Amino acid sequence: MDDLANNWGVNLCYPENSRPSILSPWRSLPRSQSAGDRPSFAQIPGLVAAETDDFVFERVAVSGSQANNWAINDATQQNANRCLFGAGSYVAGDGSALQSFSTSDFSPCCELALIMAPNEVKIPIGRSNTVPLPYHIPGVLEPNELIEYEDECLQALHIRLCWGKMRREPYKAILLELILAGNGASLSNRALICLAKLAIYHQLRVIVDEIMTGGRTGEMFCLLSKPPSFRAVVTHVTFGKFTKLGMIFISKSWLEERTKMYPFTQRGASTSLGADQAVVHWRCVKKNLSDIPKKREKVLKKLKLKEEQVWGAGLLMFGPCHWDTPSLLKCRYLPLIHEHTPFDSSAAS
Repeated sequence: MDDLANNWGVNLCYPENSRPSILSPWRSLPRSQSAGDRPSFAQIPGLVAAETDDFVFERVAVSGSQANNWAINDATQQNANRCLFGAGSYVAGDGSALQSFSTSDFSPCCELALIMAPNEVKIPIGRSNTVPLPYHIPGVLEPNELIEYEDECLQALHIRLCWGKMRREPYKAILLELILAGNGASLSNRALICLAKLAIYHQLRVIVDEIMTGGRTGEMFCLLSKPPSFRAVVTHVTFGKFTKLGMIFISKSWLEERTKMYPFTQRGASTSLGADQAVVHWRCVKKNLSDIPKKREKVLKKLKLKEEQVWGAGLLMFGPCHWDTPSLLKCRYLPLIHEHTPFDSSAAS
């Protein structure tokens, strides 16, 4: 059943014949499937290569929050103080120090998670490292108003980056969401192109948090639908939730640069996380991407809403209708990808 919350978006699809049991994780696999055909860690690079030539799989983490943590440390050479965060980013929810940088005003009883005002951010470093980015709900601002708004935000970012250089403490990275997970506000292509120019000028690495957008907005990587100039400055992409663990992807250009910075042979970890379920769910989402427009249409019909009343992308949906399910943002809808999954008995109000 689809309750439009689906465990905060952790559940996006239900693969056939892949539900694990405690006694035998793969007992439900068809008997004809050999051990060599079973999902494995080694298959992830190939899945990524089928989507993009620009990024490669780097590693897994226990959660999306930890994936963001690793990406930030990698992009800043273990100095998270030199990373900026777009206002409204969720960043982390695991109670770690990284959560200090979250400026998404989260409460499960609210309609949406709004962007915190500076005086609402309790941790000093969270205030000092948060920058305004021109997030907006498409169609709300007039074109000339949006351009003015974007220019003001990007000018403020430019000043912040110049100030860091003047103090001889230049910022090395910025983490942002393409669509804010808590309220659906997004960045225009114009803003992303301008941001790319700033990133090049200031040698800033861009980390894109796709924990909510990955696989949910119509493509496995929402980033791939963005302007080429912006994609070129992105060094890290993080996944989480539907993959059942955190995943980090890095650009081939950053891999090359990092190899020159750290010219040592990797020793390899003695322990690792199992990634079989990530492979299973990745394949399931990929297989059902074509169902997204039809499922979105069914959600709108269920909620008695028109397309012009909602925003977001794909199955990351926001609108004026309250979905009466406990423990979720009331005006955010995160449906399962399967077109024919029935909705539960909860009523929209």
